[in-house]
Amino acid sequence: MSKKTPQDYELKSLGRSKVLIKTTLKLGSHKAKNKLTRSFFPEEAISSSAEEKEIAEIIFKGLCQLRGTALKLAQFISSQNGLLKPEHLEVLKQSHYQVPPLNAIVVSKMIRTEFNVEKEELFSDFEDKAFAAASLGQVHKAKLKDGTMVAIKIQYPGIDQTISIDLNLIKKFFKAFPRKEMILNSLNSIESRLCEEVDYTIEKNYAEIFYQIYNSTPIFIPKVYPEFSSQRVITYEYVEGLSIQDWLKTNPDQIHRNLIGQLVWNLLCESIFKHRILHCDPNWGNFLIHNNFRLAVLDFGCVQKLTQESVLLFKELWSPDSEVSTQNIISLYIKLGANIDNSNQESIKKFYEQIILPYKKWLNIITNCKTFHFSQHPGFSIEGQKILFKEVFSTTMSSFSPEFTLIHRTFFGILQILEALGSDVDIHSP
Repeated sequence: MSKKTPQDYELKSLGRSKVLIKTTLKLGSHKAKNKLTRSFFPEEAISSSAEEKEIAEIIFKGLCQLRGTALKLAQFISSQNGLLKPEHLEVLKQSHYQVPPLNAIVVSKMIRTEFNVEKEELFSDFEDKAFAAASLGQVHKAKLKDGTMVAIKIQYPGIDQTISIDLNLIKKFFKAFPRKEMILNSLNSIESRLCEEVDYTIEKNYAEIFYQIYNSTPIFIPKVYPEFSSQRVITYEYVEGLSIQDWLKTNPDQIHRNLIGQLVWNLLCESIFKHRILHCDPNWGNFLIHNNFRLAVLDFGCVQKLTQESVLLFKELWSPDSEVSTQNIISLYIKLGANIDNSNQESIKKFYEQIILPYKKWLNIITNCKTFHFSQHPGFSIEGQKILFKEVFSTTMSSFSPEFTLIHRTFFGILQILEALGSDVDIHSP
């Protein structure tokens, strides 16, 4: 039997429904008010861009109240260019950093519930105010009895019991949005991930795997402390560093932009092709520029072990056309769930020429280079996402294996980071 959480965190379907209903009513009222103002007092009506930003603010506040699945979805959408309007994306990107914290009493109760002792018995110092927050939990700075500084991620109470409720509610909420098919299908692909993410014992195991892989390399993985971790609490080594946004504000030179960008790229390629295990939550809050320009990677709640088929498909897509067997790449797509009639040669030819080939040609712009200059290709990731979305819609995203979705979500997320860094990256390293 699972432990009871110390707080009924809007668990009931009715309570959570009220949040989305209230948000929907606010959206309707806001749109009606501005429409009326534009009709009678056009000089006082807010601009279209400003209106869209206010609409996004209303949505963001509603998702923040729900946290959990709702906020995780906001993070997913904000990393996918082309799904929503730019004004919406600008606001939803706050979901990577700005989440209302839990109060100190709830935090203390959570630790007591998980470890059967007061937090003062575990830590010599504990900062009640969280220094970071995410969709599923918030992070506190503390000091172990031996003086070691740690970062403790504490799960929001009741989150593990709200996933299915939230999914059903949010599907109804987003039915009115443009490109709703992509958003709604995305929910199906992240549901299984969320069920894993709320079990911090799984995250602990993945964090230890990455630590073993990258220990003593320029990619820094914080150590996890199993004795101070549980299903709903996980304790990491505390990491000093600047977020990518804050680091860019220091106006780093091109040499260091290239250095950090290369580490980001190497992490992606090594994970997929060498280790077949992918850190697939590429939100910017999961990366810090650590001492001596090391790249610190945080939060291992969303990790996917990759099958040989998914790795081979990605490798085939990267290969020049002359090296690729059409039948081979089609068979890999079918193994990963694509709806293709393998007995119909005309259907196979059409799928390859209209769906696979455009995406391969776009990918080959990168892979045919020794060094790719991301600063010289603004909007490159957006173009690729549009091509992939066409592929996804043509074969129904819900039919694909989770790996297909997560690899490409991570890939485009990493490209956006490299574009922001303006890095020159050696594509064939490592």
